[in-house]
Amino acid sequence: MSFFVILFCATIFLHRAKASCHNIVNSSKATSWLVGNETIPPITEPENASDILEGLFQNYDKRLRPGHAGKALRITVSLGFLSIGNICAENMEFNVDIYMRQIWNESRLTFGSRDHALILQHETLDKIWLPDTYFENAVKTHVQQETRTVVLYGDGLIVFSQRVTITATTLMNFRAYPMDKQVFRLDILSYGRDTKQLNYRGANIQLLNKEMSEFVVTNQSIEYTVKELFMGCFDVLTVKFAANRRVGYYVIRIYFPCTLCTVVSWMVFWMDCRNVGDRGTVGITSLLTQLFLVGNINEAMPHVSYVKAADLFLIVSFAFTFFALLESVIVYKAAASGRQTSRKVTSKKEKGNKSRGESYEMTQEPNACADGVRANEVQDEISTLQRLPRVKVVASLTENKTRMDTVWIDRIARVLFPLGYTIFTVSYFVSYMT
Repeated sequence: MSFFVILFCATIFLHRAKASCHNIVNSSKATSWLVGNETIPPITEPENASDILEGLFQNYDKRLRPGHAGKALRITVSLGFLSIGNICAENMEFNVDIYMRQIWNESRLTFGSRDHALILQHETLDKIWLPDTYFENAVKTHVQQETRTVVLYGDGLIVFSQRVTITATTLMNFRAYPMDKQVFRLDILSYGRDTKQLNYRGANIQLLNKEMSEFVVTNQSIEYTVKELFMGCFDVLTVKFAANRRVGYYVIRIYFPCTLCTVVSWMVFWMDCRNVGDRGTVGITSLLTQLFLVGNINEAMPHVSYVKAADLFLIVSFAFTFFALLESVIVYKAAASGRQTSRKVTSKKEKGNKSRGESYEMTQEPNACADGVRANEVQDEISTLQRLPRVKVVASLTENKTRMDTVWIDRIARVLFPLGYTIFTVSYFVSYMT
């Protein structure tokens, strides 16, 4: 039984292997591809390639562009972006690695039909006219010389391709950082030939990898403009990539620690107002932690002169922590003021009753109790002395009233601080993320 199972599995495996080989054979039959208005057929080299190359460049002047002194030459640009990375916020720079293809017609280099093509590389490229295309906003451009290739078709169609690594600049706005949206652009134009000589058109602009460490590309577009310079008006092809910054890293690094530190500072609202040392320790520790977070986070953020969204969140979180500490000071001051008032009341009452007792002892005579009127006065003084414990009750009531006032301050803070911070946080994320 197991033999038949193994045989069955082997049959399926061989069938799939044959199918995959068949697909590979079929895939080798390349088909034509369309770039702009030009249909690019697969490359089929002619048998007499050496004879064609020997007579191809006779009477050919590479110093003159195709269609010299005639209509402007149209160049179709095809770009394949391998990656966008190494984004430097301070210098507003980014790196791109692209495959760049330029397509135009050269009637002086015809040798047949488009069914055949020659592949030209290395020193042969020095014999052909090539456009002076450059990237205007590029700080540094590196062309891999081994990738510079010209495919010359029999009817004069030229496909010039090369791999280029570019460090380019772009304007960045960090007011919504780290929930900002940036646009990475490349401006392509001729260095010395104006619109009367060269026109650029874009086709097949493709980004092969839209995922980046900090950004994710959401949209791409092509714009055509004419730029007026000292030498004339030049045709500009602009490629733009709109990207959103990833917020997950900053939630862990900025928002969660600041929110947690702010919430911890509210623990003082549930602590006894008489424990001023514990309340102060919690408040000052939270405040110092906020200062450390602000300093540490600012080192990693773009250094710009205006306030960023992250700065606003840090400032408001710091303010809530500071006001929580200030509330503890107010509660302690109110409690201390109440205790001082109760001590004054106690001291005043005890002092008055003591003076009454002393005057009674000084004016008392041995035979005073025989007189009825004097006996009544003595009874009143004795009643006054008996009321001395009530002074402590009045002081205790004053202190309890003060404590109730401080409790009400804490109760209001328990509701007001979380509610205000929640409203701010929700409105903050809604306004910046929409």
